Amino acid sequence: MSGRQIKKSMAKKQLSDVSPSLLKLTSGESLTLRESREAFNIIGDHDETSLFFVAFTSALMARGPTVEEILGLCLDRKDRIGSIRVKTEPKDIIDLSGGGGDKIKTINVSTAASLVAAAGGLSVAKQAAAALTGLTGSSDILQTIGIDVPTAKVDRKRIKKAFEKLNFVAYNYAALAPEKFKNFLKWRKKAVKSKLRYFVPWHIASFAYSPIKMENRLYGLALPKYLRLLAKVLKALGYKRAMVVHGVDGLDEISNIGVTKVIEVEGNKMREHELSPNDFGVRASRLTDIEIKTKDESITKFLKTILGKGNRALQDLVAVNAGAAFYLTGKKKTLREGTRYALDLITNGKVVDKLEEIVSFYKQDKNAG
Repeated sequence: MSGRQIKKSMAKKQLSDVSPSLLKLTSGESLTLRESREAFNIIGDHDETSLFFVAFTSALMARGPTVEEILGLCLDRKDRIGSIRVKTEPKDIIDLSGGGGDKIKTINVSTAASLVAAAGGLSVAKQAAAALTGLTGSSDILQTIGIDVPTAKVDRKRIKKAFEKLNFVAYNYAALAPEKFKNFLKWRKKAVKSKLRYFVPWHIASFAYSPIKMENRLYGLALPKYLRLLAKVLKALGYKRAMVVHGVDGLDEISNIGVTKVIEVEGNKMREHELSPNDFGVRASRLTDIEIKTKDESITKFLKTILGKGNRALQDLVAVNAGAAFYLTGKKKTLREGTRYALDLITNGKVVDKLEEIVSFYKQDKNAG
């Protein structure tokens, strides 16, 4: 069933129509893809109190979600925001992001690695959101350095223009979604403020669906037991090459302080393995070298790192993740080659040049608007 047909069928639905799915979940049964998709649609449109949202997501996570149920979440997002067509071929595009909820607080690694990847010639469509439980989210840090990431309604043509001009764009899902989706943002903020903390399906697949079609993906998870599940979801969404990763010390990205669990997708094949810092050609660092305690420290060290003036541990942490992007897109043949290339981009000032180009574009675009 297409997104348009789903939305049409939802037009006369009420919150009470989610009850059969809730009964299935709480009795230990699994939902079909259609049931999951419809439940997320109905709750997202009509649950103004968050009662059904909390009950549904708690039941789903307590029992343990299936591929079809998480894919239903992703297709719900597709139903809401559709797609953005760009001239760049999907095989040349990548996103580096993660589900959040990691134990170790460090700089925003995926954002820094995305800038390095763009400086190295990759086309990066970066989904960005504000921090809920962490110190700084992608949009927080990008806004700080002068890259506009609107959270209110945004003209899709501006996203397309930035991406095709810069081979980099950062955008917020909420700015593309209908007004009703603001319910979800309201719930999450209230939950955090009231200290109601639990893992939700978004911690697994928050950014798995991309409105800009791409074939490559690096996705970090704080919940290692869902690595294979998410890899299957990414395959179902059409990704050709992907790495779903978990740093076992508590990172939702590739780690340079210890072992990283990996599910690698290439076409129809799926391979599970582990990587060490040595596999990327870097030394194992200490937790104290990459850990961040405050928001100000996070921003300062983020900037120092991409400027090539930060400590080597943080540069390595960013480089191993950017290196994986170069490897996945075929720009470099191995993870070691990709990491070395990323470190060179940082130390020789290419990332700074790219950052200045991006900031200048957004400044001009804002003034023009």
